[in-house]
Amino acid sequence: MAIDVKQYVKITENLKIHKEDNSKFLFDLRYEGKRYRKVLKLRAKGWSKKEYVGEAKMQLSKYITELQQGKNPNEDVNLDKLKALYFETLKDTDWTDKLDSFYATYICKVNGLGKKKIKLIREMHINAAISYQKKEGLAPRTQKQTLDLLRPMFDYAIRNQMLDKNPTQFIKIKIPTQKKPVTHASAMLKTIYNGICTLYEKEPFYKAMFLFALVGRRKSEILTLKWHNVDLDNNIYWIEDTKTDENQKFSLPQNIKNELLLLHTKKSPLVFASPVTGRKMENIDRQVAKLREHVGIPQLALHYMRNIVVSALSEQGVDSIYLSGILGHRDSTTINKYLSQNYHNASEVGNRVIDEILELK
Repeated sequence: MAIDVKQYVKITENLKIHKEDNSKFLFDLRYEGKRYRKVLKLRAKGWSKKEYVGEAKMQLSKYITELQQGKNPNEDVNLDKLKALYFETLKDTDWTDKLDSFYATYICKVNGLGKKKIKLIREMHINAAISYQKKEGLAPRTQKQTLDLLRPMFDYAIRNQMLDKNPTQFIKIKIPTQKKPVTHASAMLKTIYNGICTLYEKEPFYKAMFLFALVGRRKSEILTLKWHNVDLDNNIYWIEDTKTDENQKFSLPQNIKNELLLLHTKKSPLVFASPVTGRKMENIDRQVAKLREHVGIPQLALHYMRNIVVSALSEQGVDSIYLSGILGHRDSTTINKYLSQNYHNASEVGNRVIDEILELK
């Protein structure tokens, strides 16, 4: 709404008072070549005109200080705007794309949260979004993406003096334990290994893919692995951590190297590019189901292999700090879900013990 400046009269530099209301003022000033105007309505307290003017001068001084500190008092940033500003600071990765999509679907539309001024957002508003996600059937681990996104966004706002406190500070989402007890894991590891070798004896593409899973690699790590991150001469490979923009170096087992040597091609930068499209594979469910049926383990899935390998290594007495490194965890305490790291050393230990279990050496 436009300000009717004719209704105000100047009482001091940058400050005007309403002609008919002693509690209403207009800030009118220029700073670094830009015009700033703001109407200030003080709560009626039965003050004298002099007392109202004194309070308005104090508020004007605060307003000018905010300008000098780099704040823009005329622009109360809403959550959508903050998200856009924050994402400009991030690298374009699959992880940021995932968070962007999650924000659009499960955060910004809940009770109009995206249009709400960040200064007015409270813990209860964010909890409302999380409650909505629960009703939509999202798992707690997926709900946690709300905090993975909003917490650093609000920290960014604080660093840039758009906000004083982070409304996510005291919010916690309890992740239920997802332990899948694996008994006789060493025997199961051998069964799966033999199954991979027989089922994909003449298919090095899928044989290498599943062998990577059998040394603890995640599906996303396998399907995004690039040839330039594999050093066949020195028997190492790197996993690009898109969350932290860092690489994790692992020891490359000889049996996987043998299969990669059969595949090595320059047709695609991806090691496991789709044989049909040449691009990243999105769905390997059919091949997983084929392996599951072949080995006769109904619960077998790519991620379940992580549980199997870490349980098998634990049975052989491998220390938890190595187990954590083998799985690529930054915090060694994360290992508890499955039963600053040197991943390469840990994976060397793991590969050696796996070979012993499989009687490859």
